[in-house]
Amino acid sequence: MKERDIRPKNLEIECDKLRLDDIRTFFGDHKAFKKIDCPACGSNNYQFEFKKNIFCFCRCKKCRTLFVNPRPNQQQLTNFYSKSKSMAFWSEYIFPKSEKVRIKNIFIPRVKLVANILKKYYTLPAEIVLEVGAGDGFFLRLARDFKIAKRIIAIEPLKKAAEKCRAMGFEVFEKMVEDVDLKFKADVIVNFELIEHLFNPRDFIRACHRVLKKKGIFILTTPNIEGFDLAILGSLSDNIMGPNHLNFFHQASLRGLFEEEGFKTLEILTPGKLDVDIVRNKILEGKLNKGKLPFLGELIKSDFQGFNKKFQKFLQDNCLSSNMLGVFKKK
Repeated sequence: MKERDIRPKNLEIECDKLRLDDIRTFFGDHKAFKKIDCPACGSNNYQFEFKKNIFCFCRCKKCRTLFVNPRPNQQQLTNFYSKSKSMAFWSEYIFPKSEKVRIKNIFIPRVKLVANILKKYYTLPAEIVLEVGAGDGFFLRLARDFKIAKRIIAIEPLKKAAEKCRAMGFEVFEKMVEDVDLKFKADVIVNFELIEHLFNPRDFIRACHRVLKKKGIFILTTPNIEGFDLAILGSLSDNIMGPNHLNFFHQASLRGLFEEEGFKTLEILTPGKLDVDIVRNKILEGKLNKGKLPFLGELIKSDFQGFNKKFQKFLQDNCLSSNMLGVFKKK
């Protein structure tokens, strides 16, 4: 899988234009932005790192988490996600264009990985698996096909996405997990590429803790700010972009956050597949001078003797990829 398989360049350019329009539409009132402490460790000791568009990114001096600060308030974010032209464009054009590749290379491996985690740490099938932020229901459908649980339920606050999940036959709670009132406890909670979007990740984790059984399993994915492509590219990364992404954890800060909120860390993996290809594209586009990586950059640019695939495998195996998967158990 290559970056352009899931992010076609021409469509990404159009989406970026719409995102700039959205920023002017939904975030023109900077005075409404809120200053926060570090979303991982709560420290108020942080420093300004860089500004991208109108969003300031700060680095916590205590735990090294990168985060947007000040950040849009919850109402601004809610308006953006419900009415954004760029988000609608992504859903209507970019995702359908890349759907087959995503299912084959992202969703199916993800379901298999979750199944293996349940075999290792819990039981397969589990009684109840709850996906928080289910989107259009691709994981739900595959999880049902792979029989990872006897009962699979979605929490999805966006109306259109919730309707798609219902149309596939799933029980859906059309609310934020912080607001939902469940009559049961889940054995397993999964959420993918969600926590980096949230105004207050700690409140989200507490809400998930509340609806999870004792010794239940929490599985999530999120970017790893100390992974290869994010660490190399920094502000050049297309993934480091407000208002979509507000929080960038790494292994230690994610572990610390979950353990403060009543979880035990079982393992943290970095199964990412695109770090090397993303860096290579930036070199080929002339946005990253390979002189910054004088030896490695030349190997990546030329893909010397299939170097890139081998190096990506090295990043995965040594927890150095920019895509991170965490597995936690409720104490």
